[in-house]
Amino acid sequence: MGGIVKAIACVALLLFSMSGSAATNPAQYSVNVHVSSDRFSSACSIDKMRCVFALQILNVTIGGKKYELQAEATKQGLLPLGDYQATPTKQVHGMPVYEILLPNGKTEQFTVVGQSE
Repeated sequence: MGGIVKAIACVALLLFSMSGSAATNPAQYSVNVHVSSDRFSSACSIDKMRCVFALQILNVTIGGKKYELQAEATKQGLLPLGDYQATPTKQVHGMPVYEILLPNGKTEQFTVVGQSE
């Protein structure tokens, strides 16, 4: 019986150590993103008399170009303005998606929805 407990403990330790190595690697986030504004957009239902924050919209500079990024609103709140690291992840309907590394080590995906001069 003691061997089974040791085996389970070893497997649990192995899985725990593997999950730690699979954590976000900051070196993978090589794109500099400067966030100059952050806001939430709300969707209101007149018939139900309520509004919910539906989208989070960032105005950013990436590689000297200005973009508007959006994501579904999260519970993290507004991002502090400033510099972040990101990585391009995929495209949605032909629009690039950037995964931004947040100060707490988590990531959030934002889709490019606009550009300006």
